[in-house]
Amino acid sequence: MRIPVIFPKNLFLLDGLGAGLSAGLLGAVLPVFEAQIGLPRLALHTLAIGAVGLAVYSLSCWWWLRRPPAPFLRAIAVANLTYCGLTVGLLIHFYPRPTWLGLAYFTGELLIVSGLAVIELHTAKTRAARASSK
Repeated sequence: MRIPVIFPKNLFLLDGLGAGLSAGLLGAVLPVFEAQIGLPRLALHTLAIGAVGLAVYSLSCWWWLRRPPAPFLRAIAVANLTYCGLTVGLLIHFYPRPTWLGLAYFTGELLIVSGLAVIELHTAKTRAARASSK
């Protein structure tokens, strides 16, 4: 499988908008459906705070970054993977409370966020290699 290299500015924007969407869902929408999701509000709000942090970082990089992007892409990729670890940890901690709907939502989110992290790491590696060969 070939991992795409995406222009870093676009990656930061995609990451920031996605994290903002996750923050909104986790902080405002999913708590209304707490019984159907199976995770308590505190867990959902904890994840929402993490998503807000990711959104702020990514959108800040998208807006202001003028330096080589590789270290910043690596940082957000590691932060995304840490967020995935926190999500899995909360799902395990509250097992068997998460419902099939909650598991479906979080499985989708984990696949998207971890896939984005892989693309970010690959793009950072490719951009760093290009910069060092010049």
